[in-house]
Amino acid sequence: MGNIELGIAIKNAREKKGLTKIELAKRIGSNEVTLWQLERGGANSTIRILRAIESELDLQIFKI
Repeated sequence: MGNIELGIAIKNAREKKGLTKIELAKRIGSNEVTLWQLERGGANSTIRILRAIESELDLQIFKI
């Protein structure tokens, strides 16, 4: 999954859960700017943040 596809998947899952960027960022221990960049496909993130996103949004990012 490329950065753009990942960003779209994160945004869609976040919106499906009814969360704002600010709410999700607080839940994953990050900030709105980082999440905004991820959703646009313009940023890389740490495994910790991506795992937290997976958990909060019930989204499979990693297959391992």
